Amino acid sequence: MPEGQSQQPTPQIYTMRDDLTATKSQVVPPTPKTSSTAPAPTAQSTKEPVSPAVPLRAPIPAQKKGGGKLIAFLVVILLLVAVGGAGAWYFLTQNLTITNQPTPTPVANTLDQVIPASRLLVAHYKFANETERQQMLTVWKARVIEPPSMRGLLAGNPTLLLEETTVQEFAYVLLANDPRLYLLVPANEEVNQLVAQRSNVQVKDIGGWKIMHSFSTDLLEQQLASSGPDILTASAQPLTLTIDQLYAGQLSEEAAQAVTSKDLILGISFDSTGAIASFSGNAFQAPAGLPSQDVASDLLAYIPPDASKVVIGSNFSQYHDRATNPAEQQLISELTGPFVYYEGVGADSLADYGLVIKVPPTLSTPLQMGDPVLEEATTTLLTMSGLTAPASALTFSDGAYLEVPLRYVNIDRLSQVAIDYALIDDALVITTSRESIFSIIEAARSQIEPFITSPAWKNLIPGASVAAQVSPTLFSTTNNPVLQSILPTSTASGLNFWATIEPATAGPALRGQVTL
Repeated sequence: MPEGQSQQPTPQIYTMRDDLTATKSQVVPPTPKTSSTAPAPTAQSTKEPVSPAVPLRAPIPAQKKGGGKLIAFLVVILLLVAVGGAGAWYFLTQNLTITNQPTPTPVANTLDQVIPASRLLVAHYKFANETERQQMLTVWKARVIEPPSMRGLLAGNPTLLLEETTVQEFAYVLLANDPRLYLLVPANEEVNQLVAQRSNVQVKDIGGWKIMHSFSTDLLEQQLASSGPDILTASAQPLTLTIDQLYAGQLSEEAAQAVTSKDLILGISFDSTGAIASFSGNAFQAPAGLPSQDVASDLLAYIPPDASKVVIGSNFSQYHDRATNPAEQQLISELTGPFVYYEGVGADSLADYGLVIKVPPTLSTPLQMGDPVLEEATTTLLTMSGLTAPASALTFSDGAYLEVPLRYVNIDRLSQVAIDYALIDDALVITTSRESIFSIIEAARSQIEPFITSPAWKNLIPGASVAAQVSPTLFSTTNNPVLQSILPTSTASGLNFWATIEPATAGPALRGQVTL
């Protein structure tokens, strides 16, 4: 060993066994000695003591001062970048979705689940595309002068709702014991805003639908709970009217009698001007008098212009079955020609009823004025019109008007009900008043404008004339305020319409038109 140097101690080798021994004895391994010329050791050991909680881990070397904080800072930065990137991606994709797609309409239930089965009428709007909605909006704006309003919306004018592009389905519902309509609309953001801006509407949320009413929604909720939900059948048209059979009887007795199911179901469409609405429906039974030959629509030329209801039939013998006398039954069975029955109010403000039958040339005995069997058969007109036939025999008197011979008898002077009949050309004419038979003779002799060319009906006749050639056709007027409110019309008078029941592959079908 060189002189002047102290002898170096033999180094100790620190092993895992020593670590285990130190752990058991809780003694920290000794620190190696250094040279006397080396700097004095600091109070902190250069080796970290092993944690007693983790006895099988090798000693962890000490980190450089400040290194742990730097790594932690970098980790935080990386996390923020990752989270921020994910949030930006989510925000962008969600914004793209909202921008490119319309606001969905959250509907929990279908329409029939929020309509009571006890309802009287449903006007169901449902658009297959945007074109149908725009066409319906055009019709309403063209026909109704009143500007769109919440009041009009609740009364049956859907213009305010048709202007909302996100609304593709809604319905008006009429319930018993409430003359006001209920409006049912799927709830969405646009509808919520529309309702929030109005104070004159009562609103109830049921199954994803907004139930609106001008006074209260309580009755609908009560009937929905008691009668259960409805079962609706939609048509191929954007507007479907579903009318309870009993309520249909208030609109037209003939229509109600033709319905075999609970409801009268009509699909409604409009012409380009909106002046005429066409309707059609199925599930009907054929009435007596389906055609065995063409109906002579020229019989309409006999009907006076003040008629409010006209029925064209093809075979009177099939249509009428009220005769009881054998001779009368025989006569009626041979009257197989087409006929026209009408109702109206004459200039004297009394109800008039009339019947025009085209006499076939095949009668076994030609009709003659004063024939007792014929005069007995004329009383059946009273039963057709809902009046009561007289119990005793009638004595007719002779008369004439515009050189046309006629026979008449006064039945009830108090109500001024009479029976008048005449043979005009090849037609047998029977009425219940002198005024009505005079009007028919005037129309037949071109003294007055007949029903067929009158302003109230001439727009409907072209469409009905084709139908009248193949099946019984009804011309009538309805003053029902509900129909007038849910159809695009501003008229204060009644709605004129014609309807016919035609043979079809799937069963007899009802179709017709109404002037708006």
